[in-house]
Amino acid sequence: MHPAAEQCRQTAAFLAEALPDAYGILLFDLTQEGFPLEAKYHFKYTNAQKYVEPFRGYLRQILKSEVVVHNGRLTCRGDIAIENKMFKTSFLITKDEAEAPVCCLVLYMEVSELLPVYRYVEQLFSFRSEEIAEITPREPEQEEELTLDVIDRETAEFTDAPERMTPDERMELLLDLYDTGVFELKGAVSRAAFVLGMSEPSVYRYLAKIRRARGE
Repeated sequence: MHPAAEQCRQTAAFLAEALPDAYGILLFDLTQEGFPLEAKYHFKYTNAQKYVEPFRGYLRQILKSEVVVHNGRLTCRGDIAIENKMFKTSFLITKDEAEAPVCCLVLYMEVSELLPVYRYVEQLFSFRSEEIAEITPREPEQEEELTLDVIDRETAEFTDAPERMTPDERMELLLDLYDTGVFELKGAVSRAAFVLGMSEPSVYRYLAKIRRARGE
């Protein structure tokens, strides 16, 4: 192997110790015809001997790219498919003093089984983004002071003939009024009795049913 590639061999050995077994590591000699394999790691775990030739074929393709050769690397390519399996790969090319390629270090990992999980997580954390300039500041809503007038308004919105309301309708309306908190105000029961055409004891009975139903 070319002397300039010795550092790359040491790097491959280091990566074999540092990376988990899911990664495969290949080292190709580019100075000889056919690009023979000079080193391989993690093969006993990945059973990847059959992947050597496809990666060698892809290496031949990228060496035709002046940009790749000039940069000396092609990182995190995830579109290499072999036998219906997808691989995430990185290629590092070492060159001699004359800028001629002498070896190529290949890292790869099969990601076929991870793609469904990746797509799910991507969707899970995919939020619609907004430009800051497009966000209109919102003023905090001013809470309207609660008065007995809410009884008149809620009743008018609910019916135009409160005297003809059924018991269920009265219960529904009084429940809505109860949730506003108006019955905490002095005189609310009297006002509700007058607006709904009921007696005050009847209003109290309805309110008692509501409190029992709420467990209050």
